[in-house]
Amino acid sequence: MLMQEISQCSFDRINNDCLLQVAQFLSPEDCAHLAATCRRLYQFITRQNRLFQGAMPYLPNHLEEGFAYRCFVLLKTGELSGCFKSKVVAGHQKGVVRCLVVLPDGIASGGDDNTIRVWANGREVSCLQGHLGPVMCLASQGDTIISGSFDHTIRVWADGRQVACLTGHRGPVRYLAVLGDRIISGGEDGTMRFWKDGAEERLLEIGFTCIATFQNRIVYGSLPNTIKLWEDGEEVEYSIVESTPLRLAVSGEKIICGFPQSIQVFERGKEVHCLRLQEETMTCMALSGSRIFSGSCKGMIRVWNGGSHELCLRGGHENWITSLVIFRNQIISASQDGTIRQWELDIESAKQKF
Repeated sequence: MLMQEISQCSFDRINNDCLLQVAQFLSPEDCAHLAATCRRLYQFITRQNRLFQGAMPYLPNHLEEGFAYRCFVLLKTGELSGCFKSKVVAGHQKGVVRCLVVLPDGIASGGDDNTIRVWANGREVSCLQGHLGPVMCLASQGDTIISGSFDHTIRVWADGRQVACLTGHRGPVRYLAVLGDRIISGGEDGTMRFWKDGAEERLLEIGFTCIATFQNRIVYGSLPNTIKLWEDGEEVEYSIVESTPLRLAVSGEKIICGFPQSIQVFERGKEVHCLRLQEETMTCMALSGSRIFSGSCKGMIRVWNGGSHELCLRGGHENWITSLVIFRNQIISASQDGTIRQWELDIESAKQKF
């Protein structure tokens, strides 16, 4: 009876506070029926995380029809956004999952339980133990995994076992990159170190905030507000940026630089796009073709294409997204909520649907 009375109301005259008061007394199934009544109520329910998580199993099947990744999408002001279904495919025994890396046949993750876990087809195939502190960053070279830890060490893993332990940093290792047959590491001790054949080859004491590789060179964020290249033993300024760079990613001729409230795209040293985040802080990035994926402190994943916002994925993680990778047309996300989620991605299908 209550549902019938609610559904017969003129919803435009009911503010969100009143709707929330009513919805709190409804069962998850009734919340799902409420969401299916009209677009206004659907938008309201999907934006209330607790209500949406309960109502999701009861939502009518026609709301999912036509989406390869089983999502719920709203069309508003010319952009796609809304709450999406994802599934938890992995996790660590305790604490935060801090980093992900793609392998030829799966992914590896590092976390606060001091382990690296290797996953294939949603199942754990091995657990690598040896670090004495949280695993902060990962890199790969084929099937070989390189890990950096809060315990100040870098460890190299092959065929499920540790084959090298590189020591030298005087603080946690935060960044890793691979350049040819060299490992590049960055630590909280303010040093960038080059390693080859298990030994330290070069040490640079330079101010940096993030590291990536770019066309056989090292690219890094530097203080104050610059992107720099390390090439042939020399430091070269690439571009001036708006604030201190926190994340870097590379795609062909482009360098993508992440900041708390924006993402800048550079090509040949000049800015070509600036993407603004209004409501959340950017925490990580990934690239796939022309698209940029950004994770946030609110557990959302945004998709950007051609300098504009294209899609927003939410309704999965309950905390900060710490890492994103793209693996076989899937977005894999790790979070402070201790989970790793898999999002089936078919953006073109969603766009055609609307």
